[in-house]
Amino acid sequence: MSRYKPSPLNGFDLFNYMALVVCARSRDYAEITFRKFADELEEKYKKGESAFKGAEKNRVTWEGIAVWPYLGHTFKTLKNQGTIMTGSAYPNMWDLTYDAEDESLHSMAEAYTRTYINTCLDNKVAVLRRIMEEGQCDGVLYHLNRSCKLMSFLNVETAERIQEQNGLPYVSFDGDQTDPRNFAPAQYDTRVQALGEMMEQAAGGGQA
Repeated sequence: MSRYKPSPLNGFDLFNYMALVVCARSRDYAEITFRKFADELEEKYKKGESAFKGAEKNRVTWEGIAVWPYLGHTFKTLKNQGTIMTGSAYPNMWDLTYDAEDESLHSMAEAYTRTYINTCLDNKVAVLRRIMEEGQCDGVLYHLNRSCKLMSFLNVETAERIQEQNGLPYVSFDGDQTDPRNFAPAQYDTRVQALGEMMEQAAGGGQA
């Protein structure tokens, strides 16, 4: 749904529903909830409605785990400047498939080795570029997560290489998936504002 313009899906909803994906993926109520959510998105798409009221000015990819203690703040800061998150690799990390008939750990291990953060830099770049293209994103937010080094590993190299390839602006901010002391709302707001300005400048053909 995030491929459409305007997008009926706000990427932060994927973060909200991840509790079901992680903790209740085999439960009937998880299926019922996701089917209802999918129906709501389909209805919005048919009506041409955006995920939130107001004009959709820019679309971004969020790279990294959500800042759970500040989920509302990180979302509202983007929303207040008309920016919607339509791309994120993190929710897809839980979409693991493996051979259910194979009761050994082999098939699960195979599934986890395909997760993009467990692979090489070239593959990480390819995965994120595909997500940006599918979400028709205009920029990228990189979360430098203090509680998950693996998630932030190679972010600097990844950002530089992707910008060389597609020219999209990006910013990074310090944060934490667990410890609120490692996240500064003012720094985040400043970085988001800067990204918004860069995206608008790029949309205007580089004119300030």
